[in-house]
Amino acid sequence: MSSEGLRFTLSVDGIVEMATAVVSFRLYQHHCTPFILDVDIASGLSDLTAEDFLEKSAVLTVWQGDTAQRYVSGIVTEVQLGENNDWQMRYSLS
Repeated sequence: MSSEGLRFTLSVDGIVEMATAVVSFRLYQHHCTPFILDVDIASGLSDLTAEDFLEKSAVLTVWQGDTAQRYVSGIVTEVQLGENNDWQMRYSLS
């Protein structure tokens, strides 16, 4: 991976940061309304439950090389369990 390219990380309170990888995200923001961030992640920890995510603080960080360019922080209010391919589990968070 290029040391200068964009990359994205997600940290959630109580979950080891290196345990998840951002697969995709969608950020909806408008003037005078709260933003909505939907994040799809993959994790080698297949035993995570909704309780591990719900009502926890989360921060999506956008990196350019080794420099953080933007932070989007909020509270996880929705979790959907995704595909489990026997070596990683997919989760969708809002």
